[in-house]
Amino acid sequence: MSTRSHRTSSDRDGSEITSARRDYLRTTMVMGGKIVGGIAGAYDFSRNGFISIFVIPSTMQEMKISTVVPMVSHVDYTEHEVDGLVTEHGFADLRFMNPRDRAREIIAHCAHPRYREPLQAYLKKAESTKSYRPILLDEAFQFHRNFETKGTMLG
Repeated sequence: MSTRSHRTSSDRDGSEITSARRDYLRTTMVMGGKIVGGIAGAYDFSRNGFISIFVIPSTMQEMKISTVVPMVSHVDYTEHEVDGLVTEHGFADLRFMNPRDRAREIIAHCAHPRYREPLQAYLKKAESTKSYRPILLDEAFQFHRNFETKGTMLG
């Protein structure tokens, strides 16, 4: 996910919190190539802060788009650069977690309640593969396909 930072605060211990107004924080690419927003200076803070916490809305466009999805077509911040995630539904402390635990934590604490069940269903199916990173390439972009065909990421 990428952000366009509106305000960044720095604590004395070097931790950084990237905060943004709802209309400034967007993923850079949606549905593979439609540009929604840019990253501004947030990348510098995520790489150089002691702790990088991103604040995002759980949905966009009147809950038609979830900001929590199994996979994206464009990545600005990897899991190695995001220590915490905050939405209006909660906080996920992602430090020292493997990809499966990170996914569970984000779904449980940050995803919009309307999207939690389909995200959990995807994760359960993906975890059955026993791979380190729970991804089903054939199904990872189903949320995106739903949006293109139905106007909402919900199936």
